Amino acid sequence: MHIELLNQFIFQHGYVPNGFGLGLFIPLVKDKSGNLNDSDIYRAITIGPVIAKVMEKVILKLCQDNLRTECK
Repeated sequence: MHIELLNQFIFQHGYVPNGFGLGLFIPLVKDKSGNLNDSDIYRAITIGPVIAKVMEKVILKLCQDNLRTECK
């Protein structure tokens, strides 16, 4: 119910809460045998708000018929 109401407000007002764009970057080591002081052996992942991910899935489901992916 609350997610549905939030979704309606976002579409009616064209406003997405600022918190949806926030995320925490976590560096992960790609090669544990390498020099841990070398930034090239790390990759970053972003942990974002769960509600934002849920809303992304809802919007994708609603719009998937109008979206397409082109492969080159």
